[in-house]
Amino acid sequence: MDLLLEILQAIIGVAVPILAGFLIRFVDSAAKDAKARTENNRARMYIDELNASVSTAVAYVSQTYVNELKDDDKFSVEKQKLALGHALGIARGLLSAEALKYFEMAQADIAGFLTTKIEERVYLQNQG
Repeated sequence: MDLLLEILQAIIGVAVPILAGFLIRFVDSAAKDAKARTENNRARMYIDELNASVSTAVAYVSQTYVNELKDDDKFSVEKQKLALGHALGIARGLLSAEALKYFEMAQADIAGFLTTKIEERVYLQNQG
């Protein structure tokens, strides 16, 4: 019986540190995965916010500015640039401070990205 107890203690003495090492690695891995999911969720949330602000800005500028100019046959290239600048200002103004800070921390060219999204939205609007 004593021999069996000594063997069991020896096995436990070896197994516990090994199992603890696996457990520590598992917890570290789970924490990293959770952090990555959180970061991806936050990025997705801010990108959704950006898309919503672009949609709102394009709809507003189209409704209040572009349609009026088209009705008067005054929608020149210069007016198109003004409309884009107006939509860009509105879209940027609709973004939360947290979203702007997030994009700045990511070193994103927010003006360039917004401009591209606005042009995309205008194109889609004109197609449909």
